[in-house]
Amino acid sequence: MNKEKQKYIIPVVLFLTVLVILLVLGGPSAKGRFYLDSEGYFRSLPYFQERSLTWEKVRDVVWKNPYPGSKRILPNLSFIVQNHLAGFTAASGRYVNLALHSLNIVLVFVLLRNILLLIGRREDHSTKGAAVGALLWGFNPFVTESVFYVIQRMTLLSATFYLAAVLCYLQVRSADGIKRWLWSAVLALTYTASVLSKENGVLILLGIMCLEIVLPSAEKTEGKVPAKKLVMIAGLFIGLSLVFALILGYNPVSVVRDIFSPGQAREFTMGQRVLTQGRVLVHYLSLLFFPSPGRLSFLMKYKLSTSLVSPPATILAWAAIIGIIAMAFRQRRRWPLISLAVLWFFSNHLLESSVLMLEMAFAHRNYLPAVLVFLPVGDWVAAKRLKERAGAACWLVVVVALILFGTGLNQRARVWGNPEIFWEDAVRKSPGSLRGYINLGILYDRKGNEGKALSIYREGEKNAFEEKPGFWSDLYCNIGIALMEQGRYRESEPYMDRALEITINEDYLYSMAKLQRYLGNTKKGLTALSPSHESALPSGCGKPGCSPGGSHY
Repeated sequence: MNKEKQKYIIPVVLFLTVLVILLVLGGPSAKGRFYLDSEGYFRSLPYFQERSLTWEKVRDVVWKNPYPGSKRILPNLSFIVQNHLAGFTAASGRYVNLALHSLNIVLVFVLLRNILLLIGRREDHSTKGAAVGALLWGFNPFVTESVFYVIQRMTLLSATFYLAAVLCYLQVRSADGIKRWLWSAVLALTYTASVLSKENGVLILLGIMCLEIVLPSAEKTEGKVPAKKLVMIAGLFIGLSLVFALILGYNPVSVVRDIFSPGQAREFTMGQRVLTQGRVLVHYLSLLFFPSPGRLSFLMKYKLSTSLVSPPATILAWAAIIGIIAMAFRQRRRWPLISLAVLWFFSNHLLESSVLMLEMAFAHRNYLPAVLVFLPVGDWVAAKRLKERAGAACWLVVVVALILFGTGLNQRARVWGNPEIFWEDAVRKSPGSLRGYINLGILYDRKGNEGKALSIYREGEKNAFEEKPGFWSDLYCNIGIALMEQGRYRESEPYMDRALEITINEDYLYSMAKLQRYLGNTKKGLTALSPSHESALPSGCGKPGCSPGGSHY
């Protein structure tokens, strides 16, 4: 087989092989249901109530901003097409995500192979090293948490176009004439597609900067970075970020205001979030290199860092991060792949792990930052010869690691495939988060086991810490409902009052009115349902019980 054919056949064979393995290992997740954002999103939007695919529906997805707070057009289009072709269930959503993840593994393989070739590795070495790095990433149980979380199709799609854009840039970097312009046009298209899948796509230019800092080029002298090129890329990053922010409906002034004055939207300040992110990032890295299923959880809860020394792990984490980044930059010539992996990881966390007032932590935020983490490992193993004892031992370790990763992936798929086990797992591993208790309690409440639901809610009331006010409202409302269903009306009333003191919500008012009817307080019940409350009524969640994030559960 000539090299040109091999260049295309290897990725195709890799895709088909990986797809089959992922469908087998990840298949148990299809037995589960939607969770959290996915639940509320797919049940609340009219696009998924029936399976027709019309131009009007496509137009609405593109222009009427169906995803709350952002325009993630391409994932939404993929959802309505999938709904039309196969019906939108948790199973079909996960199968599509597994196929998309298989494609991303191939793109990672191609990217890693190109990087190894650019630093002077032989072709066979580059192929083997890229395969090891891509597979260690693709089968990593921590990485595949993003794949099972159906709504994170947006993360997967954004990564697809991000990786394609970086590959286009490598072509632009080496091409000239008309080819350079053609590759530049494709780069612009894939960049735009990545941003239209998820806002993280704007970080493509930072990824390109990382490559320019580390990879050799005829345009720079030994030991120096191409300062002019980096300044130009940085300028493009800032300019295009602002342009896309406006296109996607973000008001930069409002974003800045929300960072410094988040109100009750979050349980932490911007300063506390930044301080805590140091510990979060270190924890992310530990989970990438040691992704034992026993350490993985959908919910990730951390005590807030209120200063650099409270808790002491805060200053240690940030010192380690700053030291690692400084070392990566200084040693980029000596250890280019380690330096590139470090710079890539932290630069691609810049949007979701810095000052923006997002949730503190989620596994899916590591999907793209982790892409190059195992490249140094692949390069090191590829240099080992199987005929030598040490080399054979290294390759055996890789095979064992992949088997363990696959086993862990399958174990996590089984957790995702059973709602009760899923939320019990979340409660056990993140006992400080109310989300797990509320959603697990609702499961038992809907099964008619109000006593079990109540005990779970009480446990959450005891163990949870540093939560959003709205979550406490949901908990108090659910405790009130559980007590009411047991006929303990007087005990229920204080909890319903506490819920309404924090948040006026349609479901809370409905439950309060129902309770007052049981208590014989008709006037108070009518007051709860009076039109004066209508302006404060969001869509709310289903009965029985209220779950964090409206109907998300």
